[in-house]
Amino acid sequence: MNLLLTIIRVLTAILMPISAIAFSYLTLRRAKNEHSDVKPEVQPCLQCGQTRVGALGEFTYTEKITNPRERIRKEQPYMPETSILGTESHFVCDACARRHLRGETLMHILLAIPYPVYLFVIQPIFVNDLLFTHVLLEILLLLLSVFGGASAWDLYRTAGAGETSLAETRDREAIRGRKKQLGTGLSYFTRSGTRYLKK
Repeated sequence: MNLLLTIIRVLTAILMPISAIAFSYLTLRRAKNEHSDVKPEVQPCLQCGQTRVGALGEFTYTEKITNPRERIRKEQPYMPETSILGTESHFVCDACARRHLRGETLMHILLAIPYPVYLFVIQPIFVNDLLFTHVLLEILLLLLSVFGGASAWDLYRTAGAGETSLAETRDREAIRGRKKQLGTGLSYFTRSGTRYLKK
């Protein structure tokens, strides 16, 4: 049993960071050569206000969709049918879309890296220190590592599934740019996310 746990720990500590780095690299490479055909003088970017080359970011918003735990507490185990309150389109330039994409990929890598550092560097040094051999700390770092690898994969997948490799990123930037005005009491969906809506 101990051997199995050790194998799982080591594989997670190796595979998740490698996956996060690899999928982040592939995502950035996929988006590197994309250039929009919209002329820069058409309209200013929602985020930076500059008139540069870019394209439209689109999103849909609905009434707040509660998480499964809240629905069970309210005795609504199934997701209720959701009425779409509105759909918006906003111009997002290539520079802002790429900056957002780089930020997301960096975050995924930073989430995946601490677990192997803890397991292979910190824990052997402080092997007798209870603070650095705490089970809950290791579980937290392991979950963050798995989340980082899975999120990097999801971003790579959505970058390939959209009309262009920057479409999902533009949608997320459009949501970010409008969320303060529209409010946090709504649920927001990118173009790829609208398929989960029950109309």
